[in-house]
Amino acid sequence: MKISFKDLDPRIITDFVEEKDGVIYATCHLRNKTPVCPCCNKKVTPHSYFTHTFYDLPIQNKPVLISLTKRKYLCRNKNCDCKTFSDKTDFISPKGRKTKRLIKNIVALTKDMNSVQTSKNLKELGIIAKKSAICNYLKKKENNHHLNHSKTPTAPINTTFLRFSNLTCREY
Repeated sequence: MKISFKDLDPRIITDFVEEKDGVIYATCHLRNKTPVCPCCNKKVTPHSYFTHTFYDLPIQNKPVLISLTKRKYLCRNKNCDCKTFSDKTDFISPKGRKTKRLIKNIVALTKDMNSVQTSKNLKELGIIAKKSAICNYLKKKENNHHLNHSKTPTAPINTTFLRFSNLTCREY
């Protein structure tokens, strides 16, 4: 199976893809030719590697789990405040478990449905999202809406078979 994730980030190189137990697993790495320090803009050296594992939009109603190898860098400039840092990715938060575009689609699908039903319908679409996570995404969206009035368009997942009612999340 050949899959590219260049639409997430053009630096992503797909190393290996396999389907196992109804889940598509992808192993990738970032290509960064000349890394520079974000603070002092001087060339840096790779220090170590780590793997960031997260979910992306499903393919053929199968969850996609990406293991992305990122590099940690060491800035040797003695006057620099950034001693160590890692590859930056705009499509996911630093410790995120789902891509931003997946979260946008989850929020779009919760529009008129309770969170339990949304979780069940998302599972049919190949998206793994628990009720509590859905509520957290909605709360973050509501908080961000007050801070940021610009909206970015999202490409919704095909939801022709879904019916919507009202979403409710209880706070305890």
